[in-house]
Amino acid sequence: MHHFYSKKIILTLVNLLLATVIPFINAQTEINWGQLAAVKTKTGKQGDTYIYSDVVLALEEKEIVISGYYIPLSNENISLVLSAKPYNSCYFCGNAGPESVIEVWLKPNFFRTFQVDEKLTFRGLLSLNHDNTELLPYRLQMAEEIK
Repeated sequence: MHHFYSKKIILTLVNLLLATVIPFINAQTEINWGQLAAVKTKTGKQGDTYIYSDVVLALEEKEIVISGYYIPLSNENISLVLSAKPYNSCYFCGNAGPESVIEVWLKPNFFRTFQVDEKLTFRGLLSLNHDNTELLPYRLQMAEEIK
């Protein structure tokens, strides 16, 4: 009888441990545009570079979730731009900075047509551009839409 209770206690403890640990294994962080706005540019001998906040640096190569407005690029089934603001007031119209957009690179075999200014949410790996301010500061890699 004692052996039975020991197994039951061990199984209960293992289940409790798994229930508390497993949600964090595949955890993603939902971020907002205010967090991404904390990027600055720095001019150096090699040219301009982006300087990111500690909060953003901690999210590099981590899975994040972000929502925004669809801005079209040349091939929407490979990449697109997600903007904090609708098209008529976004970065590309001169009404916001590059920190207000994120380049979204979709997972292979993703096919869907988007509408300009459609509100979308994506999950993917956050990549930071440390080298070239002629490109956008943020990229979401291996992204998938969340509905």
